[in-house]
Amino acid sequence: MLIIRQLLQDTLESIELLHKNDRNTQALILLYSGIDTLAWLGAPGDTTRTVFRQWVDQYLLPGTRLGCSSYDLYSARCGLLHTHAAESASTTTGSARQIWYWTGQQFQQLLQYEVGNRADVVLVRFSDLIVAFVQGAERFVGDLLQDAPRAARAQERLGSGWRGFLRLLRHNTHVRA
Repeated sequence: MLIIRQLLQDTLESIELLHKNDRNTQALILLYSGIDTLAWLGAPGDTTRTVFRQWVDQYLLPGTRLGCSSYDLYSARCGLLHTHAAESASTTTGSARQIWYWTGQQFQQLLQYEVGNRADVVLVRFSDLIVAFVQGAERFVGDLLQDAPRAARAQERLGSGWRGFLRLLRHNTHVRA
């Protein structure tokens, strides 16, 4: 579990660094990538939208006041990763709502005014989503620790990529861009 905890720490520190530098879109992309990774680590097969939504329903959303669904979050993930937009195929068809993120009280009030009575948009506080991700990740790791075969599969999945990366770093002290 050490590799998974290191991955989570690195991911969260990177999200925090991006947020502190007002790079919230990039922080959200990293957060959604983190959800994808954890969902894949816990899944018996490849990751899919269903695996992503199941992970969100089981680990991220319980106990939160985010006000969005796993469908909304998956749609937001697709919009951000593919087009840097709140819209996606799911919001266009009405099967998910757009997520508009806010970071400060004044910004929330402005967005609430802008949204009005629209049912196709949900406002989500950026910091609440990060907290939900952290808590969900901890619940997920706790579940893995209780399920030895699943934990072994997760370690193997993550370990193979990290071992190769660490070997590369050991052999190449100067990485050039």
